[in-house]
Amino acid sequence: MKKMVMSFVVVLAFIGVLCGEDLQINGDFKLSSKKLPQGWGPNKSDWAKPFGKVKKVKVGVKKDENALQITSTEQPTHVFYKKYFPVKAGDVASISIQAKGKGKVGFGFYVYGKKHYYMTTHYAQKSVNDSFVEFKKSFTIENQGRGEVKTIRVVVWAAKGSDIVVKDIKAGLAKK
Repeated sequence: MKKMVMSFVVVLAFIGVLCGEDLQINGDFKLSSKKLPQGWGPNKSDWAKPFGKVKKVKVGVKKDENALQITSTEQPTHVFYKKYFPVKAGDVASISIQAKGKGKVGFGFYVYGKKHYYMTTHYAQKSVNDSFVEFKKSFTIENQGRGEVKTIRVVVWAAKGSDIVVKDIKAGLAKK
């Protein structure tokens, strides 16, 4: 019996390692300023001009049930969590979101090398409708031709010509 209990404890510990860690990204948007949830900001790169609109909206009856409404124009409108999370090649990053609206929602991770040099984006893009739907995706982080990966940031966006609402964004990282 003692061996069986000890084996069970070892299995649980192993499962915990495989599951990885939750990335703290304020994905429920409870911590917020007047305009955008704390830690989140629009990508204002030149390629994204003309910029779309991003605003915090209420989605429930409780005071702190918030979401992001992202409306794009001629270009996709990206919103990302500003904190960099350390990674290594072989790590698995996962993301889940709930989204609704018109058009397509994109979600994933910006990937960076040394000195936060942008390398690529690991992402998925899905069509949305009038009801919230949960989307999930995992990505194996790999080194790029331009060097070794060092960090990632969480990103969501409205594809060109889309008007979406996203809530309950969760991200995790399972280390290699």
